[in-house]
Amino acid sequence: MGAIRDRLSGAARHGIRLSRVNIVLLAVTVIGSIGMIIATNRLNSAYQQLIEETGKYISTQQDAGMIEEFSGSMLSESRSFLQTGDPAHVMAFYSQMDVIRRQLDRSGTAETKSTAASDRYLEEAVEAFRTLAEQDAYAMRLKAETLPVSLDSYPAEFAGTEISPEDAALDAEQKLVKAQEILDRTDYSAIRSRLSDRVDASHRAASETVQQQMGVTTARIRQELLLLRTFGVVFLVIAVLAMLSNLLLIILPINRSVSNLDNREEIPEQGSFEMRNLARVYNEVLRDSTEKQEELEYSATHDALTGVYNRAAFDREYDRCRNDRIGIAIVDVDGFKHYNDVYGHDVGDHVLRRVTETIGSKFRKEDHISRIGGDEFVIIMKNTGSAQSEDIKLKIDEINEELVKERRKGMPPISVSVGAAFWDRENPGPDILKDADKALLQMKQNGKLGCRIYGE
Repeated sequence: MGAIRDRLSGAARHGIRLSRVNIVLLAVTVIGSIGMIIATNRLNSAYQQLIEETGKYISTQQDAGMIEEFSGSMLSESRSFLQTGDPAHVMAFYSQMDVIRRQLDRSGTAETKSTAASDRYLEEAVEAFRTLAEQDAYAMRLKAETLPVSLDSYPAEFAGTEISPEDAALDAEQKLVKAQEILDRTDYSAIRSRLSDRVDASHRAASETVQQQMGVTTARIRQELLLLRTFGVVFLVIAVLAMLSNLLLIILPINRSVSNLDNREEIPEQGSFEMRNLARVYNEVLRDSTEKQEELEYSATHDALTGVYNRAAFDREYDRCRNDRIGIAIVDVDGFKHYNDVYGHDVGDHVLRRVTETIGSKFRKEDHISRIGGDEFVIIMKNTGSAQSEDIKLKIDEINEELVKERRKGMPPISVSVGAAFWDRENPGPDILKDADKALLQMKQNGKLGCRIYGE
């Protein structure tokens, strides 16, 4: 990594610094944000005032509308009960009564009250509604007295409605007549008419007041919204500039480099200063890593002394092609132990290197040459059969002739013995490598310095 830093320190540096662009955009954003916070607070204040007035208006409208609507619906339920005697109508009547009560409880606080005029009209409407509900309940209670149904089947509030002693003394038919008279008499209709008038008056009073208050608040909100729109335009410009800078200086360079990264190739130096610097660092690291990877792969598959393939590489290659049309030649250096014992390992290493060079010069590039032992080499010859046996023998003779020329003063000549076998050999054994080894053994037993073909 030190070498990488040294190379990068001397490299020219170009490109827009994205950090500086971001600092400028950040400064403008902070200033705009402060202004927007101030405008937002002012707008929020106006909005809260608007919400408050709207809430008062809505609450008044809901209460008034619900009272008028449910009053008619409850009257319908009471009349239906007088006609059918079905307790379900009583249940529906009191269910609606509970809804009205809950609504009035929720809207009964000072915060949700509207103007004094609308509140007054609404209170009068509520009072009229309660009067009508009491009369409706009383009429249904008279009807219930005439039915063979236990009061336990009705809501407790309904069962607790008391009947006057005079009405209790009436017979069933008279009680029905009395109940119908309650709903049909003139004062009942007058109360219903008053309820409707008070609801309408409450609507008008609340609407007039809220319209006045909302006019003032709306004008204030318009001013604040105009200021916020201005800040919005500023932020839009900032966002566009930020997007374009990121697109041109980061995203596009990255997209152009994806395929290079997938293929472990160097990436072009494009975009911002930071991206260019990153590309330079990556490319240097990639080159360094590639070199080291190649070195590791080479050392894992090659013999360190001779440079040919090692035993592990031979095993993989042999397992892959052992059933193909190949020839196997096992090469053994004659008297190699003598070189090491008498002349030392340096001389022995020289012998092995020289043998390797000579073998490599005589065989084809596609032939796989491996050192599988101390002085033992194996050559996997692709697409080679018994028809080439004489050519192989000739190659071995040429190798031995060249090695003899390497004789040093006081040293015996270098020579090799070779055993070979081919895929189309006669009387093949179960393994071509073993057959080549048998041929090598026969060669060494018959004087060495030459090549023996299995089956000949």
